[in-house]
Amino acid sequence: MNRIKVIILISFCTFLGFLDPVADKNRVGNKLYGQEKYDEALVKYREAQLKKPQSTELYFNIGNAFYKKQQYEKAIKEYQNALKNKETLFRAKTYYNIGNSQYRDGKLVNAIVSYKKSLQINPDDLEAKYNLEFVLKKLKQLSQKHPAKSEQQKQKKSKGSEGENGKNKEKQTQQAKQEDKNKMSKEDAGRILQALEEEEKEIQKRKQVQISGDKQIEKDW
Repeated sequence: MNRIKVIILISFCTFLGFLDPVADKNRVGNKLYGQEKYDEALVKYREAQLKKPQSTELYFNIGNAFYKKQQYEKAIKEYQNALKNKETLFRAKTYYNIGNSQYRDGKLVNAIVSYKKSLQINPDDLEAKYNLEFVLKKLKQLSQKHPAKSEQQKQKKSKGSEGENGKNKEKQTQQAKQEDKNKMSKEDAGRILQALEEEEKEIQKRKQVQISGDKQIEKDW
């Protein structure tokens, strides 16, 4: 998969105490994650979670692993659990990751909302600002490529009202089919995202502000 500017936030978090079995499993999970062994990392994170189910940091790390496995709905669910953490910057980074996952899942409007929430908490986050600007631009482009079906629906409604009562059912069926046709399929969304990634390559070449590939959380938990 081509790399784009929507970047996963990586948490190489450690827990206080070298003899803590939860910390040990988490560290092993982080090491496997760094080696791109995401399934094995998930096993270790889940083992740690059995001993410390309230850990929002573990939810966060599990969300990262699911993101890398391209299982974005699962990642979002884990990140939402991580939002129980009351630490301000942690919540900002979590919203940022939720936005990344929603973007990858083709949910551009939801991604915009999440990036805005992240920026409300940490308005100086350049990566969140860039991503918000990027997705807003893409959403505008998509809306121009898929205009509302207002005029076509008006014409169909007008013709339907002129017919006999027996045609009402047919008209409703045609409208339902038209609505289904106008809904973006997963395949369409995938093609659009692929096109966005290609365009993003060109944007990166022209972008003056350099943003690091990964964020790291320095805090020890």
